[in-house]
Amino acid sequence: MSDEDVSDAHLGLGKSRKPATDDRNYALDVMKGLLVAGMVLAHTIQFLNGRDSSLLRLGSHFINLVSFSGFLFCFGYACWIAYFSRARLPTSRILSTALKCYGAFVVSGLALLVLLRNEPLSLQLVWSVVLVRNLPAYSEFLLAFALVILIAALCAKAVRYLANNLTLLLGFSIAMLVLAWFVPDAPSVDPVVGALIGGGDFSYFPALTYSPIFLAGAYLAAKPAVPTRWIVGIGLATFSLFVLAWIAGFGVERFPPEPIWIVSSFGASLLYFVLSGWLVKTLPMAASNVLIAIGQNSLGYLVLSNLTLFVVAQSYARSLSWQNTLIAYALVMALIRFVLWITVQPKTRRKVVL
Repeated sequence: MSDEDVSDAHLGLGKSRKPATDDRNYALDVMKGLLVAGMVLAHTIQFLNGRDSSLLRLGSHFINLVSFSGFLFCFGYACWIAYFSRARLPTSRILSTALKCYGAFVVSGLALLVLLRNEPLSLQLVWSVVLVRNLPAYSEFLLAFALVILIAALCAKAVRYLANNLTLLLGFSIAMLVLAWFVPDAPSVDPVVGALIGGGDFSYFPALTYSPIFLAGAYLAAKPAVPTRWIVGIGLATFSLFVLAWIAGFGVERFPPEPIWIVSSFGASLLYFVLSGWLVKTLPMAASNVLIAIGQNSLGYLVLSNLTLFVVAQSYARSLSWQNTLIAYALVMALIRFVLWITVQPKTRRKVVL
């Protein structure tokens, strides 16, 4: 198995064949598997459920809190291992990763506009998404990953400093939280600017605002000796801010993200990280392998689940009972697993030198 295959599997981009030296971090795969399973469930609830279950709505809200930040944390952790820990930055592989995330955004975004919003497919519509003039819902978060990795590559020296210096990382994080506090939600923000710092015209996942979570993942990858009790303590303390705000009846805005939303989502990500390490040690191998397989193909699951739900929602939008919503969720996950199972990696011809 090549180094590129190992990196792609860590990043959730497929190519998950088991290496001869089994030294990969399976806890990270389990965490991504949990996040994928949760995000697909939340999307299924939001698209198909007739809102007959307050428990499902509450679960969907929690999943919304943890999903993007959890994936970004994993992305930072995996990118440190695959890219930024190396003396020479593998530029071509970074560009390949960014292109996959961007391509997923374009495919998923166009599918939503054509299948759900019934917009006529035209070259103008395609270009509006390709040129980031239009950021369709349920797809915009994929663009954020492409932007984050490109910005990190351009600022590789700074990423290495921040991932190895907790004081600098905390200072940068506070600066980004201040930025989040002052970002206006007026609809006049240019989409590219909004994709970087936030705004009100689309459901932005601003790359710069959330970047401390990416860097926190890189920090824990660079400093694996950080005690678990510290991670749990920080996770509980920061996640509790959201819980206390919810109990007190204060709304915490997700778009654009308020500082409490960002900090609490980071705390939830840390708790997922610790939980995944525990699960990989305690779950039966068959159960953990299910999550590992999902985590190693997270981008495929996210795109294929979106496409499937966009189609199904044309006939069953917000009409299913909570029981049928869960059945639909199980069918979507099973369908994607089957599609990935029957997919064959092409073997291309190679030029023979005589």
